[in-house]
Formats: sequence, C-alpha cells, structure tokens
Amino acid sequence: MAYQEGTLDRWASELKRKAQLETEAVRLGIMAKPQPVDRTNFYMGKQIELLETIKHKQDTIAQLEDEIRTHKVHMQRVHDLHSEETYNSKPSWDTTGISVLPYRDPHPTGLSKRTPTGGFFSG
Repeated sequence: MAYQEGTLDRWASELKRKAQLETEAVRLGIMAKPQPVDRTNFYMGKQIELLETIKHKQDTIAQLEDEIRTHKVHMQRVHDLHSEETYNSKPSWDTTGISVLPYRDPHPTGLSKRTPTGGFFSG
C-alpha cells in the first residue's frame, strides 16, 4: 500500500508541476493559452450510439416475441389436429380398451378393511 500511495503522491505532484509550467509558459508568451476541451460532441455521439443500440435490441425483442406468438399458434393447431385424430375419429374404448382397473390400496396396513358384517370401515 505504501508503494501505491507513494506512486499516487508522485503522480499528483507531477500533475501540479506540469500545471505550474504551463501557466508560466503562457505568462511568458512561449505557449498559447490552452483551449478548454469541449466534449459535448463526444457525449452526444455516445448518447446517439447508445440510443441506436437500445432501439436495435428493442426491435430484436419485438421480432422474437412475434416469432414466439407465431410458433404458439402453430403449436395449438398441431395440438388440435392431434386431439382430433386421437379422440374424435374413434370411440374411447378403442383407444383405452375395456377392462377393470385393478385397485391398489395407497396405505396398506395389513388388516382387512371389512367389518365382521361384511361392510367397509368408514372414513
């Protein structure tokens, strides 16, 4: 840290010395008075460049959103055609078949669920 502080101090003193020399040169007429730097054109150019970049990216986003909407419409059409082909053209028993679904107790306890009279326990 001491090295950096020394470097910064040296840099600051060099800038101060340079400013003093320029002032002295202007006073003696050796050097013309430096004109202040006008950076408004630079900043305006940067601002226009950034606005163009933003506009371009917004246009890209709008184009992608439009493509997404188009793909969703096509996907819905394909889904409708698939549903029509699968479910509307033949009876449901041809699709699923006719059979009894096996029952599997979700919470097996190992005990019979029937009462001695043959009914089921409630609840």
